[in-house]
Amino acid sequence: MENLKTILFLVVILLGLPLLIVWLNDKIFHRSPSKAKREEYSRRFEQRLLNPDFPAVEACVGCKLPDEVKKLYANKDEICQENFEVVLRQKEDSGGIWTVAFYLPADMEEMGDLSQDGNKLFPFANDGCGNEYLIDPRASGSEVVFHDHETGEFTRLGVNLTEFLSAPRKNSTWRLDLYAHTSN
Repeated sequence: MENLKTILFLVVILLGLPLLIVWLNDKIFHRSPSKAKREEYSRRFEQRLLNPDFPAVEACVGCKLPDEVKKLYANKDEICQENFEVVLRQKEDSGGIWTVAFYLPADMEEMGDLSQDGNKLFPFANDGCGNEYLIDPRASGSEVVFHDHETGEFTRLGVNLTEFLSAPRKNSTWRLDLYAHTSN
């Protein structure tokens, strides 16, 4: 009987202690942001999105941004669109469907990581999983490129920004909490 109690005690310690540590770690270090903090982040993100800082971005990429980029950010209805799928016939590997969860602000806060590694591509949209849609602002009619942040791979979509923005769309059934998928 004493051996059974000892075995049960060890099982509880070996299983319970790691679970308790994981639970405490989650409660102490990974607290969910408050509703007020999420709302403030969303408000600030929208403010940045609607007020692009073209001079700073142009200084970062070393050239003037193409007119098609400036037209995108001037179109407030478009730039505020969320959760849609762009249907392109050219790419068979994606099924021709490219999810855009939200457009990205054109400012140095968004360009921060890119400006540090010498990458001169301009990110204009995100798929909600951390992957970005980019163009090379130095090339006239630059092809849209999809960057998979996990693999580091770049996929050429075979269309320029104007074609990407005017391609057929459908509403995405996938939704996200903008705050939950950012590192800010």
